[in-house]
Amino acid sequence: MKAKTILIWLLAVAAIVHIGAVVGVFLFQGKILFHPDPTPVGEPDDPRISLVSFDVPQLGEILAFSAEAAEGCPTVLFFHGNASYIARNQGRYDAMLDKGVGFLAVAWPGYAGSDGKPGEKNFHRTAAAAEEKLLSDGVPASDIVIHGFSIGTGPSTKLASQSEVGALVLEAPYLSLKDLVDVRDGPTPFHMMLTTTFRSDEWIGDVTEPVLMVHGDDDRVIPLDQSLQLYERANMPKTYVAIEGGGHSDLTARGLYDVVWTFLQPIYPDCNLSPSDEVTPT
Repeated sequence: MKAKTILIWLLAVAAIVHIGAVVGVFLFQGKILFHPDPTPVGEPDDPRISLVSFDVPQLGEILAFSAEAAEGCPTVLFFHGNASYIARNQGRYDAMLDKGVGFLAVAWPGYAGSDGKPGEKNFHRTAAAAEEKLLSDGVPASDIVIHGFSIGTGPSTKLASQSEVGALVLEAPYLSLKDLVDVRDGPTPFHMMLTTTFRSDEWIGDVTEPVLMVHGDDDRVIPLDQSLQLYERANMPKTYVAIEGGGHSDLTARGLYDVVWTFLQPIYPDCNLSPSDEVTPT
């Protein structure tokens, strides 16, 4: 009898621990998923770049780095990755500025001094408000290129599915955050209780703009197959490029922007976007 009682108690304790873990994951998944650097960003060292801000309802002030485009050139609306920081992307900014391409590089809520907390709804609100800022600043929708990196590809895809911009660039994209967690970690309490899903797989079919997907074939954070599956769901016109030897965060140094310029040149023929070396899309 004692053994049976002990077994019942052990099972009860195990059940309580399991339920506690599931509830904990549900309540604190934001802290598990997102890794913001909240250090407020200062004025850029590059005089060509300005620190700007815009308001997002229910969130507050969002910070961004900004540069105007040369005549005939597009403006990139850039959404960074999970552990990124807008002040550490000078290589990207140089690549764009050298071609006369403008940009608005947005710091997600909770990152780099932006108000609010990271989260899917807040990311979508921020993305929509960032596009509205460009439009209110006089940038035509057709001159906006949405570019998302890593976790930023989800909000970028949804924004493009609801907009009529010039093009969409997805760098190291995932099929959906839920699918990515499943592929990487298998079925776990975290996976089952995940409410932050970023369903790019559901949004990509509503994107009518030209789409470019770029992925490193040695990416160990987001497997290459994630973007290949997403690419299959995308509408034409679309382009896919796998960068040989590319990891997750090193594509800028491995010729990412030569790929981007090759893709964008036919869309913006009045902007001299000739890459340093021609890149053949796959």
